Amino acid sequence: MKTIAITCRMESFDSQSKWFINATYVDACSQYGCALFPIVSYASLAVAATSCDALIVCGGYDLRSYYLQEIPDASCNFYDHAQDHFDFACIQAFLQKQKPILGICRGMQLLAVYYGSKLFQNIDINTHATLHAHPLYFPKNSILHQLYSDGTSFNSYHHQAVKQCGEQLDILAYSKEQYVEAFLHKQLPVLGVQWHPEKMENDQLFPYFLDVVCERSLRRL
Repeated sequence: MKTIAITCRMESFDSQSKWFINATYVDACSQYGCALFPIVSYASLAVAATSCDALIVCGGYDLRSYYLQEIPDASCNFYDHAQDHFDFACIQAFLQKQKPILGICRGMQLLAVYYGSKLFQNIDINTHATLHAHPLYFPKNSILHQLYSDGTSFNSYHHQAVKQCGEQLDILAYSKEQYVEAFLHKQLPVLGVQWHPEKMENDQLFPYFLDVVCERSLRRL
């Protein structure tokens, strides 16, 4: 059984700070026989990077504009603690171990910024927001062109987007507005997608990442 580490989010509920992950991530990984290992501290990160097979960097609030070297947009919603720094530490730890990483929504944006990409801080929420499903467009050589049929609708829960990919990333999908919606590192098993595959029925992204990307990486270790 593969064990997949996942970044968690700290929020205040009932006047207490609590770490959590959405049940949809647990359900999606369980469907393919994988166990999740929640990362909630630097101590648990050290264990996860050594013992887990891969990392999922999950969705959440916006990245602080400090990492974009820009003035923050008024529409942005940030964590009130050092969540960005912690997530970047998780990414770095798994990269050092040469283990696969899947970034989802905010997780994709974190990976993009890590590799020198640029973000739009605020895009059109009329077409890219909760419950606004839309099609995506795949280059012919994109693996996603093989995984998804024409006409597939993808969910959208974001108002930030990748503007320009860093040189180490290949674009796998984009929206009609030319927002980058997926990328793959040119050499490493690092994949980012803007949509939430764990919320889709009959999704093809999770089995591809867990069964293909992870297996190839494990054989090389």
